[in-house]
Amino acid sequence: MQSNSLFLGCEITLFLRSQIFLARDNVPHPDYSFFMEILLSTVRNEIAVCMEKAYERITLTEVAKMLYLPSVDDAKTFGRQVVCSP
Repeated sequence: MQSNSLFLGCEITLFLRSQIFLARDNVPHPDYSFFMEILLSTVRNEIAVCMEKAYERITLTEVAKMLYLPSVDDAKTFGRQVVCSP
């Protein structure tokens, strides 16, 4: 039973993550874009922390996809900027 709730929790988390990134282009007023960028940055950082713990190896293509980054080069840049635990 607990594994089902864990799976459901992951599904909800993935759904919310995708909704946040999709909402970036649908803000009700241009002034909201500033706050959306802060929210997106926070979400990306949290996803990166989880990815670090969940994967021993992952391709840059997958990293870019999971972080909603447009390219592998952006994933490399993000990786250089984020400080993860040793």
